[in-house]
Amino acid sequence: MSKVRSCDINRAFSDVQGAGRANATERSATSKVRSATFRWIGLTSPGQRKTNQTTQTAADTPASAGVTYYADSAKAMIDNIHAMSQEVPLFTIPADDNANRKLATTGSVPKQAIDKVLAMIQQRPLLTGNDFGADHFRDRVAYATEYGPVPDEIDAFSSALRHSVLTAQSEVGRATLTVYEMAKRESKRPESADLRPHVADLKRLLSGRFGRKKKQQPTPQVPTPSSPSAPTSSQPNGSHAASVADETDVVVTSPASKQQ
Repeated sequence: MSKVRSCDINRAFSDVQGAGRANATERSATSKVRSATFRWIGLTSPGQRKTNQTTQTAADTPASAGVTYYADSAKAMIDNIHAMSQEVPLFTIPADDNANRKLATTGSVPKQAIDKVLAMIQQRPLLTGNDFGADHFRDRVAYATEYGPVPDEIDAFSSALRHSVLTAQSEVGRATLTVYEMAKRESKRPESADLRPHVADLKRLLSGRFGRKKKQQPTPQVPTPSSPSAPTSSQPNGSHAASVADETDVVVTSPASKQQ
């Protein structure tokens, strides 16, 4: 009997691997959300990135876009982001900062182990020990599998958007510093005295981080009078010199004493 159950579990495990990870209804709902995600980030599909980049060159120029276009486009994008949370089933906001850390261990169980358990509970549902039956188990597997790539796409888009915003801010900042330097030179002329209050304001706003730092002059070191110290080995003291002299006398006079 155990051999028969083992064969049934192995057969069910093969069926789980070959049947796919979601039914047609789940894939349709997932495809809808992923399509909305790609549409939100301006990518109908990952393979159309270059095409969309080419078609958006006209909107990138300030002359064709304008301030109004940017405001309307950004507002519509934010509205779409808020609406996406209503389209995603089982969408849950973390209760605190440690919520994901608490789920990290059980959320990283290998996929092969999950498939094996799914095949087992299809034959013996009571193994779960609760209401988490085979259908519920299969539903959560399909949810995690199909929605898993969506946050990665959103993160990639978010990183690129931050870079785009920072690039625009950098262009404005560089131009601001250039105008400031030119205004400083121009304000020194009598006919441009009206620029001096503005230059003073800019100096106050920019001096903390963007102003030129003056080179610090090294402080002269005043030599301190040294106290008399004991003679070092390079300068022998009197007793040491006397001992050396005695040793020299002994060496020199020793032959004479032998002759006497």
